[in-house]
Amino acid sequence: MTLVYTSQKLPPESLTVPPEASRGLRFRQRNWLLYVTDPEPMSVSIFRLSKETVDTATYEILDRLAPGEGKPLAPEDGKALLEWLQAQPFVRVELVEPVTSPSMFPSFPSTGPRPSLGLNPPSIQR
Repeated sequence: MTLVYTSQKLPPESLTVPPEASRGLRFRQRNWLLYVTDPEPMSVSIFRLSKETVDTATYEILDRLAPGEGKPLAPEDGKALLEWLQAQPFVRVELVEPVTSPSMFPSFPSTGPRPSLGLNPPSIQR
């Protein structure tokens, strides 16, 4: 899947990720947030699905699951939405949070871009 987005009024950018790079999909405050492992810094970026993407997904997913109902996607439809996203060649998103903590570390408030593990770098004793 290729994510197409703009950041800080610059020309559009894209990020092509394999299905295994999708770290998760969250429904929060009526927005769908997609967590993706960014290959360059090996960290997790957060994208908001654009209204256009959600509308298209709603039409295609719900038309298949419950034809003619015309209701919006619910939080319970997350699995179907993630499967639909991974099958799309291009997905319009908005960059919410570029590069957060490395994907191999748990996410918690004190974790910054470079978490301190309490390790001392090697030194030469004279």
